[in-house]
Amino acid sequence: AWLDQTEHSVTKADMNCLLISSLATENMRSEIQELTNLLSQAGYTVKLLLAEVSSLELYRSLKNGVYHLVWIVSHSTGEGFIFGNEIITPVELGLFLRQAKVTELVLNSCFSAEHVVIIQQYANCSVVATISATIEDKKA
Repeated sequence: AWLDQTEHSVTKADMNCLLISSLATENMRSEIQELTNLLSQAGYTVKLLLAEVSSLELYRSLKNGVYHLVWIVSHSTGEGFIFGNEIITPVELGLFLRQAKVTELVLNSCFSAEHVVIIQQYANCSVVATISATIEDKKA
């Protein structure tokens, strides 16, 4: 589902991407590497947060500046996104995205579409929600 709240102007200097994945399987590592390569080829500077991601790690990533794009590959529930042993709620994610000045967000997890409206109440960003809650992990 593509939901766009505003139009955004992007320059080459803004092309920073934070790629977050709490999934550490071999297949996922390969997918993350491929995604990193594609984003780099498209001109993004990619920062990776992998495996045991926490809300503290999210905020620590801000010391590297602002991000145009945040891409999240994670499990999630109706409550929020699972990062390590934590669940980051849509409100918490929205507040982080606002502070990071993110303009584009990709959510690659179950229940991602259900969280878009709440995230956009806190962050002024366009969102692509790639997986519905009804899809099985194997098919995702």
